[in-house]
Amino acid sequence: MIKRPWDPENKYLYGLLKSYENWVLEINYKQHTLGAYAIFCKRGIREFSRINKAEASELTTVMSEMERALCLHNAFSPSKFDYFHIGGGKENLCIDGIPRYKFPRDFAGILWVDRAWDESPELVIEDSPDQIILAIRNELAVTLEEAVANMGEERCSPLRLVSRRDGR
Repeated sequence: MIKRPWDPENKYLYGLLKSYENWVLEINYKQHTLGAYAIFCKRGIREFSRINKAEASELTTVMSEMERALCLHNAFSPSKFDYFHIGGGKENLCIDGIPRYKFPRDFAGILWVDRAWDESPELVIEDSPDQIILAIRNELAVTLEEAVANMGEERCSPLRLVSRRDGR
């Protein structure tokens, strides 16, 4: 099992998407916008300024793969991406990826509206329901594999990339 010190009770294990050498990619249990995700550094550092060259290099891969996975799926296909690092008392650096949507998206029977489009994202306080996290994770796990397989193609541009998933 992957060591995840930011979640010692494995309360949010169902959001796990992929483990890399230096990072772990998970669906965020607080869906600030549809498809929000978290990237955790495996090494016990809190400050972004302390990542080493290998971690920095791999972080761009993690971000690119996840951005591409979101772009490839019709139900997501964000207009752009925002990133932030707050820390929140965790001992492992956590970078939150926030897909941003100019127009609403319908996913899992919910109409997702990015009410703060083109401003700082609205952050939710409550955990999203487990079934929503699982639905997002299950959809993106497939497109993440596709994104990794096709990383040699044109870099993801949310406004130009043609989606290949059916967006169930």
